[in-house]
Amino acid sequence: MSSKEESRPDKPKRKPWRKKSPEELVLQQEERLRREIAKLEAEISEKRELLAKFEQARAIFQAE
Repeated sequence: MSSKEESRPDKPKRKPWRKKSPEELVLQQEERLRREIAKLEAEISEKRELLAKFEQARAIFQAE
């Protein structure tokens, strides 16, 4: 019988695990937070624009 590796020759090998330094961990977390904040700020911006449209519509209905 063949081993599992021999039965799947086209499967790519994983990169060897390397312990990250504390500096790398902090920088990685910082970058992740920056991306998350940018995404949330974009969502808030879209919602503010939508709110402004609803406020304009409310002003039109109240003027009548």
